Order: sequence, then C-alpha cells, then structure tokens
Amino acid sequence: MLQRAEMRDVPDDTANVVRRVQSLLRRSNWQPQDFAAFQRSRPKQDEFLREFSPERIISLYQEIIERTVGRSEISSPVQRKKEEAALT
Repeated sequence: MLQRAEMRDVPDDTANVVRRVQSLLRRSNWQPQDFAAFQRSRPKQDEFLREFSPERIISLYQEIIERTVGRSEISSPVQRKKEEAALT
C-alpha cells in the first residue's frame, strides 16, 4: 500500500499516521473477517460512485428537464441565439 502511486504526496515522515498501516489496522480493531467483508463490498461502492457521480446526476437532471419543460427551455444562451436567428 505504501508503494502505490497515490501515496507519493504523503510525506515519508514515520510519525505520519497515514503511513503507519499496521498502526491503523491495530487502532481500527478490525479482524480479518471485517477486512474481507469490506473488500467484498467494493463492487457495490463502485456502483454507487458510478450511479451518483456528478456527471451522472447532471445527465439525469437534464433528462428530467427535457421531459418536463422541453428541449428549447434548457438550451444554452448560444444555442438560443442560433435558434432565434434561424426563426428570423
């Protein structure tokens, strides 16, 4: 874990609790079965992050608006100007 690229920015200081993995495991009081259960839940955690990512939320919000208000109501100002110009 300490060799992962994500840990590059964490200082090497031995007093840094983020780097003391064994200490973290002891302080958490997790047993091997707790850690195994946590690992098994990872696919569901990933699914949650995919479903509720900001991009997904924005996409769903736009879809709802399009269905309720109509496409022209949510177009960008640039798009509206193009639409208005096309009408004249």
